[in-house]
Amino acid sequence: MIDVCVGAVNRHPETGVPQVSLDPTAGTNCRRRLILPISSAAACTLTHELQGHITLRAAVYTLMGQVADALGGEIVAVEIVPAMFGMAAGRLVVSGVAGEARLPVEIVLGIGLAVVLGLPLRASEALLFDAADRLPAPEQPSADASTPALPRADVPDAFKRAFQG
Repeated sequence: MIDVCVGAVNRHPETGVPQVSLDPTAGTNCRRRLILPISSAAACTLTHELQGHITLRAAVYTLMGQVADALGGEIVAVEIVPAMFGMAAGRLVVSGVAGEARLPVEIVLGIGLAVVLGLPLRASEALLFDAADRLPAPEQPSADASTPALPRADVPDAFKRAFQG
């Protein structure tokens, strides 16, 4: 496992899909990173949390930490590990009187939890790739003959301006 931190929350240069870049922490002799696609809502919330703003999610994370402490335990770290089919999975490392446990967590929620509570964020070396490499653009679904084409809708300019980013 490599200690990582959030390097950037941005959009894929070709598809515009929101993504989070997890880079090795300072002092780690590693020039590789992990880039994960995330939802627009998660990207917005994570950006606010990185800036130290109080979000509803951040308040819940703080409460979780307080509950763990009151029960005689603590949330120790967040890990991102390989999962089936080349995917990644998140785990919370929780320590308590009965020992240490690893609980599944949605990756972006785990990242937010690590940011808000100042927890170590660790990623499996198997998931990291060279920083010089670029991720290929995700495949776009192809239109085949069995899928009818949707009619093009006229969208008012006010709506277009609201969603341009």
